[in-house]
Amino acid sequence: MLTVKQAALRLGVSARFVYRLCAIGTMEHFRLGSTIRISSEQLEQYLLSAKNETSQQPARKPQKQTPPLRFLRLKGRRS
Repeated sequence: MLTVKQAALRLGVSARFVYRLCAIGTMEHFRLGSTIRISSEQLEQYLLSAKNETSQQPARKPQKQTPPLRFLRLKGRRS
């Protein structure tokens, strides 16, 4: 059984990302009290499913960029 940090090292991602995968149900895991454990088989299963998903998904559309924020000067304000 692997800890979240160990699984993250094997995947080459952050521990926060692994926690997020577990929270949304993408990665199967065991919860022992407040700790999360991931078996080697579950990690391999996730890798296979992630590989299959990326090969079937079309390329993403580029996201629209938001315009830069503009600052307003307030009248009557003293510095």
